[in-house]
This record gives sequence, C-alpha cells and structure tokens, in this order.
Amino acid sequence: MYKKILATILGATMLFTVGCGKEDTSDVVLDPTTLADQMMEVFKPQGEMLALSPETIDNYYDIDPTVVTNYKVYVSTSFIGEELAVFELVEGTDLDTVLDQRLQDMKDSFDGYLPEELSAVNDTGEVLTNGNVICFIVGDNDGTQGAKDLFTSAK
Repeated sequence: MYKKILATILGATMLFTVGCGKEDTSDVVLDPTTLADQMMEVFKPQGEMLALSPETIDNYYDIDPTVVTNYKVYVSTSFIGEELAVFELVEGTDLDTVLDQRLQDMKDSFDGYLPEELSAVNDTGEVLTNGNVICFIVGDNDGTQGAKDLFTSAK
C-alpha cells in the first residue's frame, strides 16, 4: 500500500516537474500591445521603464501613421540603456530608418556621459522580425533573451 502511494506521489512530481520545465508560449499573440506587455514581464529591466503614450511617442520615434498600425514602447526612466518597442507594420513596409535613428539617438545620449550605458546600447541593440511585427530591444539583463524568445515564438 505504501509503495502505491509513494509511486503515485513520485509520478505526480515527475509530471509537475516536466510541465514546469518549459515556458508556455501558447497564449502569446502577435498583437503588439499585448506582446510588449508580456515581454516586459520577462525582460526584467535594471531600472524603471515607462510605456510611452501617443502624445510622447514622437519624442522618441518618427513614426509614419500610414506605415505603423499599432505599437507599444517602453523606455528607461533611469538613464539606463534599455528599451523595448513592438510595432505592427502595414504589409510590405519597414521601419529600418526610424529604428536606426532611434539607436543612434540612444548612443548620442550616452556618448561622453555614461560610457557603460553607451557600451550596452552598442552591444545589445537589436531588431527582431515576426511577420509584419517588429521588435526593437536594447538591454543586457537576465530577461533579455527570454523576451526575445517570447517575441519569436508569438503567433
């Protein structure tokens, strides 16, 4: 009798361990606002991050509303080289110039002022693509790779 109870407990423990070993990404969707929020939960920024409002986005990105259909952007409020932006684009368009300019703006803001953050921006600024949704991510922390994985696995 004890062997059956012990075997049941061990079997349940093994199932629980296997089930918890991998992050469930089945509910990750390519909606930029939802995806950015989910990515922020994993990103684990070093400092506080602020979601930009439609009124403040123009201070950071020169977005053409005929190209970008939806977006969510988080920027650092702590003079740390971290940023997470997810944009949904009209099919067949890109934001290469806009993202290149944003990365350059970040570099310029840290150059000669915070060399460690400049190095982080130089080393970690990356653009990911998933269909017509793109992600601009800057950061070197424990959750950066998890946020990238979440983005690439979204459907």
